[in-house]
Amino acid sequence: MWDKQDMRDRAFVRLILWVILFCINDALWWLLAARFPDQTTLLFGCSTVYHGAAAITAYLWLSYTLYYLGKRIKYASVLRILAMVLVAIQFGLLLLNIPYDFLFSVNNAVLYHETRAMQVLFFSQYATYIIIALLCLFKMKGGTPKDRRKFLAMFLCVLAPICCGFLQMISPLSPYYVVGYMLGCCVIFTHVVLHMTKVSTYQQDNAIMAALSADFDMICYIDIQRNEARFQTMSPKFQKILDEKVDKKQTNLQKLDQFLKTIVVPEDISEIIKDSFCKQVASSLSQGISYTKRIRVRIDDTTEFYEMKIVHDTDNRLAGCVLGLHNINHVELIKEEKEKLKNDLMKTTIIANRDPLTGVGNRAAFNQKTEDLLNEINKGQLVKFAIIECDLNNLKLVNDLLGHEEGDLFIKKNCRVFCETFKHSPVYRIGGDEFVIIAQGSDYEERDALMDKLRSLQEPNDPVQADRVSFAAGIAEYNPQTDESVADVLKRADSFMYINKKHIKKRQPVQETWE
Repeated sequence: MWDKQDMRDRAFVRLILWVILFCINDALWWLLAARFPDQTTLLFGCSTVYHGAAAITAYLWLSYTLYYLGKRIKYASVLRILAMVLVAIQFGLLLLNIPYDFLFSVNNAVLYHETRAMQVLFFSQYATYIIIALLCLFKMKGGTPKDRRKFLAMFLCVLAPICCGFLQMISPLSPYYVVGYMLGCCVIFTHVVLHMTKVSTYQQDNAIMAALSADFDMICYIDIQRNEARFQTMSPKFQKILDEKVDKKQTNLQKLDQFLKTIVVPEDISEIIKDSFCKQVASSLSQGISYTKRIRVRIDDTTEFYEMKIVHDTDNRLAGCVLGLHNINHVELIKEEKEKLKNDLMKTTIIANRDPLTGVGNRAAFNQKTEDLLNEINKGQLVKFAIIECDLNNLKLVNDLLGHEEGDLFIKKNCRVFCETFKHSPVYRIGGDEFVIIAQGSDYEERDALMDKLRSLQEPNDPVQADRVSFAAGIAEYNPQTDESVADVLKRADSFMYINKKHIKKRQPVQETWE
């Protein structure tokens, strides 16, 4: 099945081709009459074909007109049947003219002659054109300006063959018919076909714009120089607000201001409208050809995120711009979800690297820290740090004699001492009763004084009590000349810690154990 546009185009092509054939036939008729005086029969036959072709041309003209005007013409099928009847009458008259010569004749002197009965043939042809003309004049009284222009164009294109047809009746041997058809076809092409091409192009542009703007809930063109606005497309929810909550008596630019003030939350509207949105846009676009702003839109007690994109329509002068509102609520929700997952991951990481009893770093955190230090050492960076290893005394006895709850209090009290002494250094619990401190920065510079302070806080082993601060400690500094890894430093600190523990058990002074 052909669509209406295709059928109209085919009807126009048929009409043009038939007019071309008619012109060729008219030229052949003139050639026979002027150059071949002895071809009486051939000239008579060519004249018969000429008048038959004129009848068919009238029908094709009506057919194209009906296709072009489409649904605006009622009873189109009846008009086609009437035109066919007129064509049949003309062909009947032409067939009767062959034996009786009552329409036209060609005498022995090869002169073409028409009788008064020929007017019946002419008027049967003109009837079709007159029907088209009257139809267009009648339809021009009503309808939209666009429809009236279409009917006027069709009236003008059919007026040419009517006028030239009457001239043909006055002077049968002149080529008025051909001139009329050619003028009519030129009018059709100029006023109808070119207009339809523009309409088709406009429709294609609209289709392209609609496809490109499918993700936008609103598109508005703002003419900055004229201080005007034109709404190009609007989602149903925005159209409802525009129809119900915006004053219809205002200009489109005022409607745009009121519309934005209605949907955008108050905290965001002050950023996009101070005096007039058009002035605000002109000021913002003076710095570049486009800009984008995120705003919050509230509709039916629901707040959603939108992206307001404004694009300059020319690179030469600030004539106008296109405003688009694009819903990015799903993007913002994804961002919020990502942020939540990131925070949850951070919390999980913190939990995974914290000792649940004391809150200091655990073995995993210590391993990560030593790996970071080792990477810095391998890169040749100047790294200064010292490791203090602490081991609680008699934790097992506290647990066995006093219970695990008292043992936990014992662990936390000693851990608090480590943290308060080395306030600027990370403390790790790497075992049940083992702690490691990595002294850096100011704690590293003051390590000797801090170790003396830590030593002064030690309490005797006995008696076994949960509230005692009892531990052994050893410190070792990183020496880039001898230490290949952090493990080397930790191993020396562990050795010094055990030396300190032996001194404590023998109740010997502890000063010498920090070396």
